Amino acid sequence: MHRIVVTVLLCLLAVQVAGRLRMPTFSNHQLSLRMAEHQLPQRTAKEHANVRRDAEQCTSQVFVNPATRNPPPMRLKQPTLCDPDVRQYSGYVDLEDKHVFMWYFGSRARLSPDFNTSRDAVPLVFWFSGGPGCSSQIANWQENGPCMYAPTKPVNSHLSDSLRKRLPHSVQKNPLAWNAIADVVYIDQPVGTGFSHGPMPNSTAEAADTAWRTMQGIYAMLGEKFPGEARIKDVYLMGESYAGQYVPIFSEYIVHMNDRVTASSELRERGYQALPLSGIGIGNGLFDTRLQEQAAYTMGCNSTYDPLFTKKQCTQLHDTVLPACAAAIDACQPAPGTDFAGSVVANSTDGMRNDSCPRMQPEPWRLTEACSYANSYCNGALNWTTMISAYDVRPNARMVPDDYVEYLRSKPFTDAVGVDPGIEYDECSDIVYDRFVSTSDAMSRASVSALEYLLDARLPVLLYSGDADFICTWYGTMRVANALDWHGKGEWAQAPTTDWTWPAQSGEKVAAGQFVSAQNFTFLRVYEAGHELFRLTQYIRHHPDPYYTPEPDCCHKLLGHVPLFADPNFAELAQEVDLASLGASFEDIEKLATIFWFTAEFRLCCEDGIIRVCGAGLLSLFGELEYALTEVPTRLEFEPSKAVEQTYPLFDYQPLYFVADSFRDATAKLREFNKTMKRLFQVRYNPHTRSVEVLDSKDKVQRFAQSITN
Repeated sequence: MHRIVVTVLLCLLAVQVAGRLRMPTFSNHQLSLRMAEHQLPQRTAKEHANVRRDAEQCTSQVFVNPATRNPPPMRLKQPTLCDPDVRQYSGYVDLEDKHVFMWYFGSRARLSPDFNTSRDAVPLVFWFSGGPGCSSQIANWQENGPCMYAPTKPVNSHLSDSLRKRLPHSVQKNPLAWNAIADVVYIDQPVGTGFSHGPMPNSTAEAADTAWRTMQGIYAMLGEKFPGEARIKDVYLMGESYAGQYVPIFSEYIVHMNDRVTASSELRERGYQALPLSGIGIGNGLFDTRLQEQAAYTMGCNSTYDPLFTKKQCTQLHDTVLPACAAAIDACQPAPGTDFAGSVVANSTDGMRNDSCPRMQPEPWRLTEACSYANSYCNGALNWTTMISAYDVRPNARMVPDDYVEYLRSKPFTDAVGVDPGIEYDECSDIVYDRFVSTSDAMSRASVSALEYLLDARLPVLLYSGDADFICTWYGTMRVANALDWHGKGEWAQAPTTDWTWPAQSGEKVAAGQFVSAQNFTFLRVYEAGHELFRLTQYIRHHPDPYYTPEPDCCHKLLGHVPLFADPNFAELAQEVDLASLGASFEDIEKLATIFWFTAEFRLCCEDGIIRVCGAGLLSLFGELEYALTEVPTRLEFEPSKAVEQTYPLFDYQPLYFVADSFRDATAKLREFNKTMKRLFQVRYNPHTRSVEVLDSKDKVQRFAQSITN
């Protein structure tokens, strides 16, 4: 576990501002209507009792149906998207009438000339996104996966989502993907999520066996396709958000099924294997709603960030809302050992611990008025705040671009990865979400019991949290961590909080967070990060690849833009580009982006007859600094009309540079070029109000003219 944990922590370079834990705020009446639309099954107390008697048989289909074999039927393609140099498999694991979509990416470690396939083994990571009902392709395309779907040219970070989506895009490789180290499989589960389809489950417990059989099939498939390679020794389950339910319960299910497979020669003859589970990791997870909801006051009113609520709201939250929320959740959950009909029931994880066979105890209750009330009441406080996103409380946070979604709905993509006809991609499924709400999956149950079991089994567990998340706050995760009853709880209670640092190129260590660790349990808090930690943004350039990247990094910002923006002439040039983009057509915006590239990023200037470097991209690239001043690249006098016709490479030295006498000269030429652009309206920057004004009336134009005269 230490190896993968260190590797995973090295990926914590970035922030995410979008979220995948879906919090309901609709009324009980609305909720009932949404459930009726999908015809969710309801059971009487007598039917519940019959279900419990039927559950004496093992849950898994491998016991129910002796004809099942492993690996199951699989319909796979070998795409070359995103990371074409590594091996890939995508498509469906067919489990009777359930069809689970997966996408496997091999590790880039195998590309090293020093890698020995018969000797060296790489870890295998199964990734589960949250929701419930959100596709793991979210992580693949927006977070830790090899895939990016981004504009082909760099864009201003302040560009609106609608304008950015209209720019030309392309599939790109994420240099910071987890498959740099491990084999990674992104699984769309539960069934009904993403590209998976078939009968859908109603709870995490009900989804566990399908998840286990899917992982069994993929593990066996890899062994069959690469028999001469070193056997996979380490399997890890990772996920985020609602995976705080999935990962612990699925992992405990694996442990118990491993025992059954080991003890059964018949199961082994049918191809089933004990999965070498070596650890789990969960980011900003939902583990125990009651424990975690109580941290809303600390995060909203007394955290390291600005308060999210007024003083009056904070008082109401502390004195009224949170106590009432706790009482509502208590009313939703049955008393220990009973359900609402008064019958004795087993905890769902207790069912897995049955000696004869692992089984998932069916839920003994369905949606009740108490659970519906707890759902809506406990999350209602989110409507008080005016924060941009509950998934990232920082004032300037923006939702992560979802540009990739339409691409995943395109026929070229679905054909390439083997999506079944008629299945259209949605990031998150409302139907799956509603089915889980129908059993009060998270409100009425917690995964704490499974976490405790895994810790007592000496399985390494990593919980990590971005500290700007309000949906699943790091304070709430710490409450869960401190409440766990396991063999190391005494040592945990005495464990110090240690700074987690990142080595900068200067040799100094930069504070990136804090962690607490005892025996096989670690909690990590990451500074300045939102609900989904593993975003693609790179904060410091990697020394093996110190070239320009379209993602921002501190080398580019500090060595490139900071010195330039200290020059009023450069600041004026940058502002001129921004103002020109307002009201411009899509084609003109693309031209302005090209001009910005050849002026603000990669440009030369002639000063006293000497060619000098004066672009932020060049100033932060020590290799291209020297190259740009040689005779190899072409040099042209800066003319905006010529610059907009040029193309340029993103990941290589520039073949062409434009030369201007000064920033002032470039700005003057840009203004003349802007006059040729057709815009629906004109704008000007008002330095007194620090705002942009639209000149759309006679009065505004007259005031503007008067300000120039004055």
